Amino acid sequence: EQIDEIHAFGGKVICSYHEFDRMLAPEEILGRIHIMQDAGADVFKIAAMAVTKEDAESLLKTTAFLHQHGIGPLVMMAMGEWGKPAVMDLVSPLQQDRKPLHRDRWMCLPCSSG
Repeated sequence: EQIDEIHAFGGKVICSYHEFDRMLAPEEILGRIHIMQDAGADVFKIAAMAVTKEDAESLLKTTAFLHQHGIGPLVMMAMGEWGKPAVMDLVSPLQQDRKPLHRDRWMCLPCSSG
């Protein structure tokens, strides 16, 4: 309902999910993105804790897979020490011209499975 109102005014919605304690498995990431898609989000943002190097690599591989399959636009972040080199922000097709985004036209909402 809130997302529909934002869209009615010409705004775009970034739906965001954060996992502060662990890295999500690829199927969990896809599940969260499906929830965001069903909610009507325009951009999907996921941040998860990279406890190991393998966690960060997994997020990068999952991001590449999603991008290759046309799922997005995405903003993916690996948090923690292992995440520093792996923070990935795929350029949104909504901003192909690279002009600054107008903050009054975007809203970031937390999305959950419940």
